[in-house]
Amino acid sequence: MHHRILLLAVLLALLASTRATAATYDYAPSEDPNRALRMVVPDGSGTLRGVLFWGNGAGGDSRAVAEDPELVALAEAHGFCVVATSRWGNFSDPREYALFVASLRALAQQSGHPEIENGIWAPLGHSNGGQMSYALANLASARVVAFATSKGGYYNDRRPPAAALATPGLLVAGEVDTFARVSAIRDLFVGNRPSGALWAWVEEEGRGHEEGDSAELIRPFMDEMLHTRYPSGGDTTSGVPSLRPVASTEGWLVEPTSYRRGWAEISDYAAYSGDRRQAGWLPSKRLAYVFRAFASYGKATAEVALSAPESRVAPSGSRLGYRIGALAGNWTSVDFYDGSTLLGSHRRTEPGELSIATTATGPRYVVFHAVVNYADGSHRTTMPRRVFVTAPPAAPVAAPKLSWSSYDGHVCLLHWEAAEGATSYRIERAESEGGPWIVVGTTADTQFDEPALLSEISFRYRVIATANGRDIVASDEIAVRAPVLRTTRSRLTNLSARARVGRGDDTLIVGFIHQGGDKRVLLRAVGPTLTSYGLLDAHPDPRLRLMNNERVEELGNDDWSESADADSLAATAASVNAFALRRPSRDAAAVTTLRGLSSAHTILVEGGSDEGVALAEVYDADPTGPSRLINVSARASVGVDSGELIVGVILAGTDSATLLFRAAGPALRAFGVSGVLANPILSLHDATRELWRVSGSWSAQPNASQLRIAAAQLGASAFEEGSTDSALMATLNPGAYTLVVSGDGRSGGVVLVEAHAMR
Repeated sequence: MHHRILLLAVLLALLASTRATAATYDYAPSEDPNRALRMVVPDGSGTLRGVLFWGNGAGGDSRAVAEDPELVALAEAHGFCVVATSRWGNFSDPREYALFVASLRALAQQSGHPEIENGIWAPLGHSNGGQMSYALANLASARVVAFATSKGGYYNDRRPPAAALATPGLLVAGEVDTFARVSAIRDLFVGNRPSGALWAWVEEEGRGHEEGDSAELIRPFMDEMLHTRYPSGGDTTSGVPSLRPVASTEGWLVEPTSYRRGWAEISDYAAYSGDRRQAGWLPSKRLAYVFRAFASYGKATAEVALSAPESRVAPSGSRLGYRIGALAGNWTSVDFYDGSTLLGSHRRTEPGELSIATTATGPRYVVFHAVVNYADGSHRTTMPRRVFVTAPPAAPVAAPKLSWSSYDGHVCLLHWEAAEGATSYRIERAESEGGPWIVVGTTADTQFDEPALLSEISFRYRVIATANGRDIVASDEIAVRAPVLRTTRSRLTNLSARARVGRGDDTLIVGFIHQGGDKRVLLRAVGPTLTSYGLLDAHPDPRLRLMNNERVEELGNDDWSESADADSLAATAASVNAFALRRPSRDAAAVTTLRGLSSAHTILVEGGSDEGVALAEVYDADPTGPSRLINVSARASVGVDSGELIVGVILAGTDSATLLFRAAGPALRAFGVSGVLANPILSLHDATRELWRVSGSWSAQPNASQLRIAAAQLGASAFEEGSTDSALMATLNPGAYTLVVSGDGRSGGVVLVEAHAMR
C-alpha cells in the first residue's frame, strides 16, 4: 500500500467526502452569476475518471445538453460525468479560465465527486463551444484527450504551444458560413499542421453556421480518442492521470482539399505519397473512413435513414440498420460500412432496397455509411449516421467478504477478498446503520488502513468494487468499534535539508509525505541568503522543482523575488516563522496546496552551472488543519572531510512524539545506486547539544528489534542484517532538532537520510 505511515487523529468531517449518484448539479460563481455549469453523473458511477464537456454557443445557455442521453451514455462508458455550460466565453481572458476552473472545483465538491478536480477533459461544443474546446486544449493540454471546433470563428491562441499541437483535433467549418469563420478555422490548420499538429480540417458541404451533421464525425472521434489515450484505470483521487501520447506515424492522412472533388483521399501514414506536413491527420483507419464519408462533397444521395432509437443510444445486442435512397448514374454496387469494417455489399443486379443491418455490441459507436461504386471507376459516399451502443450487462460478481482487525493496537485494518474484474475499491463509512455513507478512500489493494477512527466510537463500513469508474458489486456492511487510539497533539511543522549542490546532476533531493487531506505548504530552496548567517560557500542561484509521486513536475521556481506573488510568499514565510529571504535574491520559493488524503512529493534543488551549499525547506502553511507532514527524506553526496548532510525538523504542539531516524548508505545499492556512503554516522542534536550519535551496524544496537518493527510498520525499506546503515528512534519533546549525517573520514558517497513520525 502507498504511504503506510498513518495519521491517527483526523477530524471525520474534514477527511471524508459525500457520494451522490444519478443526479444533476447546478453551479454559478458568485463573482459572475450569469456564467453557470450543470453536471450530470450517470447512474452507478463510482470514482469518476474525467469530464465530458459541452460548451455553450456565444452568449447561449447549453446546460440542458448535459442531460442528452447520448452524451450521458458516452460519459458512462468511460467513467466520466457530463458538464455543460451557460454564457461562458472562449477563455481568451485568463481570468475567465481561472473562474471556470474554480467553478468546476466547486461543482466537484458540491456533487460529492472531488476527484473530478483531477479528471481528464473531453471538450465538445458548437460555435463558441468549439472555441472553448480549442482553448482548453491550449490551456490544459496535459489533461485534454482531444478537441473539436465546430464552426466558430474566434480563437484565443492561433499558434499554440507544442503540447497543444500534440493533442489530436478536428477542425470543422461550414462551407457557406461567413468568410471570417471559415478563414479562421482554415488558418488554424494551415498555420499549425506543418509544425506537427495532429489535426484534420474540413468544410461541411452546404452548411453555414448551424451544427449540421458534424456530430456524426465529432462524437465518434472523441470516443475513439478516449479509448486510445485513456483506455482504462487512471487514479483521479491522487492527481491528474497521464494520457497516452500519440505518435504521428500511428495515424492516417487525408489530402487536405480532395474532399471538394467528391472523394477524400486517405491512406495510412507510411503509404501517403504527398507532403505529410500539409495533409490532415486522423488517429486511425476507422476514423479516416468516417471522415471520408462525412467530408466528401457530392454525396451519392441525400436520403439516408437509420433504424435505431431516436436518442442515438442502443443497448448492446441491438439490431441496427442503415438504408439509403435511390441512386442516379451508372452505379454498379454499394458497399456498406461500420467505420472501416465492411458489413456487406449490394450489386445493382440484386433486388431489394439498399440497406444493411447488424447486431452490435458495445460500448462503442456504430457509424454506418455507404460507398457507391460507378462503372467509370469513381466513387461517392453517403452521409454517415452514428449510434452509441452501450456495454452489455455485466455478469453477476460475487460480493467481496469484508472483515477488520486492529493493526498494532491503534487503527482499523479493513481487508476483503478480491472481486472478479475489479480495478479498484472504494471504502465507505457510516456513523449509523443506513448511512449516510461517506467515502474515506480508494485503493487497488484488498486492504485499507483507516486513519481517522476516534476512540470508542462505532462505525459501519462497506467496500464497493469498481471497474474503470463503474460500480460492479458491494460488500456486506460490517460494524467496527474503534480500539483506543494513542493520539498526539504535536506535529511536524517544518522539514529541511542542507547539503552541497553541484553542477549538472549533483542535485539535493528531498522527499516528504503529507497525510489527512489537502495540505498548504511553503517550499524554499535557499542559497544566497545563507551568506547572511555566516555560510561563505552558499550556492549563488539554486532552482526549486516539485515533483509528484509519478515524477511529473507540479511547479518550479527560480529567483523568488521576481515572482508576481513575491509579497504573498514573504507574508506566508513570516506567518510560519521562517527566516526572511533577502530581497532581491536568487533564492527560490513557492506556495502550493498538496491535494488528496495522502501523497508523496519530491523537491529537487538544482545548481545549474554553479555549486555550493543549499537549504531545501518544507513548511506547514496550515498548521492548525487536519492534515500533517509525517515524513522527510533527503539524498545527497557526503564528502570525506566535509559536506555533511543536515536535516532539520521542528516538532510543534504540547505532547512528546516518537520519531524514527535512519541513514541509508549500503542499503541504496539494492536500488541501483552506486558510490554509496559506506559507513554513515548519524547524530541528533537539539538547540544546545548532541543528544545521540550512532555508527556501525544498526542491527548491533540494543533496540534493533524495535527499529526493525518500526520500519516495517511505516512501510520503510528494510535494512539488511549486519549492514552498516544507521538508525535510531527517539521520543522528543516539542522543539527544533537537527540530524547530521557524515562519513567516517575515509570515504565519501551518496546517502539517504530519513525522519519518520511514529503513530
